[in-house]
Amino acid sequence: MGKVSAGFKYFQYRECPVSEKLAKAFSHVTTPYAVMCADDDFLAMSGLKACLEFLERNPEYSSAQGRCISFLYKKGKIRFSPTYLKNIRMDVSSDIPSERIIQQFSPYMNQFYSLHRTRNLRLAWNISRKINDLRLPELTIGMVAAINGKHSILPVFYSVRESIEGSTGTVAKKTDFINPDEDSRKDYSLLASGLARHLMTRQKLGFSEAKAKINRALMQYMKFSLSYSESFKSRIIRLIEPRLPWLSKLMRRAYAIITEQKDLITVRNWKSYSFKGEELDEMSRLVIKHNISKK
Repeated sequence: MGKVSAGFKYFQYRECPVSEKLAKAFSHVTTPYAVMCADDDFLAMSGLKACLEFLERNPEYSSAQGRCISFLYKKGKIRFSPTYLKNIRMDVSSDIPSERIIQQFSPYMNQFYSLHRTRNLRLAWNISRKINDLRLPELTIGMVAAINGKHSILPVFYSVRESIEGSTGTVAKKTDFINPDEDSRKDYSLLASGLARHLMTRQKLGFSEAKAKINRALMQYMKFSLSYSESFKSRIIRLIEPRLPWLSKLMRRAYAIITEQKDLITVRNWKSYSFKGEELDEMSRLVIKHNISKK
């Protein structure tokens, strides 16, 4: 452990897998709230403050986040656009934990970068610490948060993500809970069992019943995931890609531009999607100063 600067601590666990590292790191967190941030993201302090105040006022909620903007930095210019619009009205508000984990995937919205009550992240990484598939902790965090309490997406500017091919959700292999290979089966068993045991602490259920409810929620995620990856556009691009990779790349780019323009029209009168302000200006300066872009 070494101090980076006043108020910050740096923990390094060279020999540990990623999930184990984060489980160890969160054992040192003593604040009531915690948030994670990727190296290609920014979090808005005003959005974090709004989420913190919301959680303070609403103890039945275990996590909250705001609205996200993506940026593309190319040829010295920054272009902003809205993202995650399909999930903007996500509602995880049932009073019953086993119902909330279904709502978490209807439609799915990841809570990886939400502001959490620290117990969510500490427990989620403890459940995930022996899991090798790095796609699963994202689901674990959302489900632990939903078991512990409700979740809200507030109408505030919250985060900015770099828009790059290969970032989360663009080209990653989808987790298959229906026909898993041997390694995935072990990871899935650890995940489902750990979540079932936690669900039992929050709802009067036996282990078998709790695990069945966890499985049902994960199948809901699979349904969402398959419907997303099996869209007509995705199928056409996958068919073309082996023979005409240049054309599939062109199609992806064209689709991204069309989607971006449609999204900009959708949010043009939403105050939480204003692409102006001191925080966004400061983020833009940092992007340019440090040349934050995918080479």
